[in-house]
Amino acid sequence: ADLDRLQRQVEALRSLRASSPVRRELLTRAQLGERLKQKLADDYPPDEARNDSLALAAFGLVPPGFDIARFFLDAQTEGILGFYDPETKTMYVISDGQFGGFERLTYAHEYVHALQDQAFDLQALTPDALCEQDSERCAAVQALAEGDASVVQFEWYARYATASDRSDVQTAINSLQTPLSDSGPAFYREQLNFTYGAGLEFVQGLQEGGGDTAVDEAYRQPPLSTEQILHPGAYPDDPPLPVPAFVLTDTLGAGWRQVDSGVLGELFTRLVLAEQINKKRAEAAAAGWGGDAYAVFFSESAQSTALVLRHTWDTPADADEFAATFEQYNLARFGGSPPQIGGAACRVSAAAVSCLAADGDQTLWVLAPDPSIAAALLQALK
Repeated sequence: ADLDRLQRQVEALRSLRASSPVRRELLTRAQLGERLKQKLADDYPPDEARNDSLALAAFGLVPPGFDIARFFLDAQTEGILGFYDPETKTMYVISDGQFGGFERLTYAHEYVHALQDQAFDLQALTPDALCEQDSERCAAVQALAEGDASVVQFEWYARYATASDRSDVQTAINSLQTPLSDSGPAFYREQLNFTYGAGLEFVQGLQEGGGDTAVDEAYRQPPLSTEQILHPGAYPDDPPLPVPAFVLTDTLGAGWRQVDSGVLGELFTRLVLAEQINKKRAEAAAAGWGGDAYAVFFSESAQSTALVLRHTWDTPADADEFAATFEQYNLARFGGSPPQIGGAACRVSAAAVSCLAADGDQTLWVLAPDPSIAAALLQALK
């Protein structure tokens, strides 16, 4: 009865009504953890997780050999109270312990996802095949969905939470501890801040301009990049600029394989820079983002990584700003001597060679294990 009442309240707040009953399954905390563990195993095979770890390490976001799958599982199950799964069309709810104010607040948020799914088909908006090719679009849609649910969650709290609910929520917030997430990579926490925080501001902006109708329309014409979430004025009329993908296996030679490719986006451009330099400076340097493409390669025999990243910036001045900021990043991460290789400004250390070439509104970052590979990549990509 409590869940039924919650659902009616959320439907009224969001101006969406369920077209069919939403399946609910009560699980103990241990069962919920096992369900998430199995879901991660099904959706995230070990080879894909290893490739992601190699790519994240190349960008300097995790240390080499980091077990990203283990971390994701631990972080996602830490303190979880329930979730909606669009694959099974089911709300999973913790059943052991009280169902108090914090649990009701969580349910209000997750039930919005069920309504979104029935109205707009979340899986069709973010299919796995598309997300592998265009992670920027999927990150933007996820921010839209989480921001939408967060707006309703706070509205539910303001309108329907009882004194007891508010006390429960305050107690839960004061005692909430997430040591696994807190000790994990900085990019993970910042990505959550983007998805929920920037997503919330994006949806609030839509509502100010056109209420829930404008939010509904955003699912029909989804944002296409993290840039459009970070800078709502860029939505919908400033789509990402296309940048051709890389084909470099012949340049690198035998033994190299491509482990990852895609679009880094404004969010991760700033997160990469912020690993080594001031966060505000990183945000300013990434703000002129127009589009990009990257590829990461790995040699099993040499245990070596190579990375190429080409940005197209809004203006040549934006490219110059990024290049100047990247020199600070390069020095902080790699140190070493600053020679010129193939017309690019480089840093050479015992671990890697990192070079940045700039031309007009474009920049090209090449990371390689030695100067000869760096020179070959720069020559191939001129």
